[in-house]
Amino acid sequence: MSSFKELGFLSDQMQECKASAQFQYESTFSEAINLCRESMTQLQALPLGEIESGHLMGRSFWWRCMENCQAAIILSDLGMTTSATSPARAAWEYLFYACALWLDPHLEPKVKQKDMFEAGKLLDEIDKHAPHGLTDLKRDDLDKIRPQQKITDRGLSAFDAAKKADLLDLYTVAYRGLSLYGAHSTGVSALRALPASIQGGHDFRIAPEFNGTHYLLENIKMCLMTGMKRFRELTVALNSQSASP
Repeated sequence: MSSFKELGFLSDQMQECKASAQFQYESTFSEAINLCRESMTQLQALPLGEIESGHLMGRSFWWRCMENCQAAIILSDLGMTTSATSPARAAWEYLFYACALWLDPHLEPKVKQKDMFEAGKLLDEIDKHAPHGLTDLKRDDLDKIRPQQKITDRGLSAFDAAKKADLLDLYTVAYRGLSLYGAHSTGVSALRALPASIQGGHDFRIAPEFNGTHYLLENIKMCLMTGMKRFRELTVALNSQSASP
């Protein structure tokens, strides 16, 4: 059996020390997984028939949110708590866009505008810093999405989406907090591998990390519960519309 020191999180040893098998985390994992199960069932509950394309895009964002929540749960279970903050943060970002579109499906062009702005920025930076870093075939593919003219409208940002969705409180606490905790390259996240040594200074610790497991799972649960509540509201509204004469 391979050890953690030999192969890290890919080792056989990791299968024997998952967080979900530890008593203090067992119930929290169970709650998070049950929310994933419920949200998967709910995902298919939108009424059939003609639905605003913005609502459909919102449902796709919601699926991407759920997918990232599941990824964060898997990483947390392995003791990769700091790494799990990246998909957890992405889950919130997808949720903000989903909720904004469910409230106002006419925001869809603003979402696409953001894509165009980012595509133009990407290609401008490639031309500036890595003009010979692409094959001709790849450049042809990228040129197909290059905007025909300079775009200055940045479209709908994550902050704008959270504001439209009336979720700025969660943007401030849950989303930005994850950036500091490990989703971005911060000193806070780096120092998690350098615990204080009893001899003074710091040790270098290479091992699964479970100290932040409960916090991260509660963050994911809040994300899922928020999305499920908003999705229910959308489904009720659409069902009411379809029932109207």
